[in-house]
Amino acid sequence: MTYIIPQEVSGSATDIRVLYDGGPDSYSVALVKWKNKDTYAIRWNGDNVKPGGFPLFGKTPLWFVLPEDIAVEGIKGIVGKVYSTK
Repeated sequence: MTYIIPQEVSGSATDIRVLYDGGPDSYSVALVKWKNKDTYAIRWNGDNVKPGGFPLFGKTPLWFVLPEDIAVEGIKGIVGKVYSTK
């Protein structure tokens, strides 16, 4: 395995709904439940050298929860880019 697939990353986030997985040496975006609210989260996927990606807590891969005031506009840009290249 070259990286931990985003569906296997949880930490304190639950109900992970992956919106985009760029594969090894890229990033992933998900809609997650965190502190009983749906919110967007992002993480850098790993690669052959560092399969855990970032962020990590020890060896546990985590999601970085985006602040609500930037999440919606940021995700619109990411999702728009993803769909425009396919």
